[in-house]
Amino acid sequence: SRGPGPPHEPAEDAGTGLIPSSPDPRAAPSPCYIAPHMRLGQDVLTDLERALAHEWLLADGIGGSALGTAAGARSRPEHALLVAPGRTGASVALLALDARLVADSATHELATHRWTHAGVNPAGHELLESFALDPWPVWRFRAGPVTLEKSLFLLAGHTALVVSYRHIAGPAARLTVSPVVTARGPG
Repeated sequence: SRGPGPPHEPAEDAGTGLIPSSPDPRAAPSPCYIAPHMRLGQDVLTDLERALAHEWLLADGIGGSALGTAAGARSRPEHALLVAPGRTGASVALLALDARLVADSATHELATHRWTHAGVNPAGHELLESFALDPWPVWRFRAGPVTLEKSLFLLAGHTALVVSYRHIAGPAARLTVSPVVTARGPG
């Protein structure tokens, strides 16, 4: 379920290397790094502010991109799973994927959303065991007795995103995934 009001999306400049980022646009920017290869564990991922400071970026070679955080939450307007090139500029096509895992009669929300006035809901980052960027983003979740891996990449030369979920360990489980879509510019 969605929290009241829009997700918190401070307007900050995107770039390569060091990127200023802050959960409060009035606050002094905190350092945020985009690295070509990255591996993070629970010590970083379960601390939302630390996990938001680690970003990944993918490009499709024709003007499209995907940009996000290791936590999976959007912390800037530029964060989206698919930004498509267009005649009048880029537009966001897919903001996020909300995944829900049901195993042993328990429901686990894998998504993480920050809301302006309602905090974090759901808090899927608390279920993350690891995050790797090598060469594309891979998240590993531990939800009750189930270990699940999510990976994504853009197809070079196409406006297309491939998302894969893989059951690593544990009993049989049911996964439902819902897209969060929009039609707007990336900023």
